[in-house]
Amino acid sequence: MKNVMIIKWQANNYFVKYIKTNNIYQLYNTDNYEKVCNYMKTIGFLNIPLGKWTKKVKNADMIVFFDSFFNYSALKYVKENNPDARVCLYYWNKMNDDNSELLKLDDIDDFYTFDPEDAEKYGIKYNEQFYTTDIKLKNKRPKYDVCFLGRDKGRTSAIEDAKKHFDDNNLNSDIRIITSEKDFISYKKYLKMIENSKCILDIVSNNQKGTSLRGMESLFFKKKLITNNSNIANYDFYNKNNIFIIGKDNWKNISKFINSNYEEIDQDIVLKYDFKNWIKRFEK
Repeated sequence: MKNVMIIKWQANNYFVKYIKTNNIYQLYNTDNYEKVCNYMKTIGFLNIPLGKWTKKVKNADMIVFFDSFFNYSALKYVKENNPDARVCLYYWNKMNDDNSELLKLDDIDDFYTFDPEDAEKYGIKYNEQFYTTDIKLKNKRPKYDVCFLGRDKGRTSAIEDAKKHFDDNNLNSDIRIITSEKDFISYKKYLKMIENSKCILDIVSNNQKGTSLRGMESLFFKKKLITNNSNIANYDFYNKNNIFIIGKDNWKNISKFINSNYEEIDQDIVLKYDFKNWIKRFEK
């Protein structure tokens, strides 16, 4: 594999910090990134690259930026210090009028997205969502039938509707909608929620076609998935006995679905979505 450097706004958030690799860097050298960057905004220095990656960028063959909190000065720094490096930008979010403006950047060699519909609409490359085999859950008896943790993002009504179906079928659900920072829990605690549940609820918004992280968690942890993303039926890991599609499958069968056994997915398919293989697809 080439010497690939990945630069994210935050390299220790969600599942990323569990990936056993030394090529993921965060933009600034601090875990208190919000406080630091809010301060830097006030003094006008937000655009100065300060991460450890700046000392290693000269040795990189390829550099991948993420769309979230993209930093123009970091891109400029890369081009000034390693003009021969191939630079890619990965859309980890649905594209819209705001973030699609990044497509105008001449210094980006290739653009990628996790969403197949966006890839076709904007004429850019497609690289599937990813996760990691480096996280292991304990094999314990679940206390809940279904779990969900996430911000509102206009999904509350759909989440509450799903919960009503769970309640009507006497299913025990652990549903937590984050409405303020006091509701936030660490990814480590969220993994405990998954560990204690048979099934993960996945409600996507904005007509998303690419699979979410919950879809990946379901696949890697062998947990059943309930989702409103109908396009998931087109993925190679789709199995009707493991994935319940809201709007397609009948809510009357939800108890039977949850209480039936998870059917194993071919390991080669699972590994296709592992970080190690995801990063290789940028080299093609």
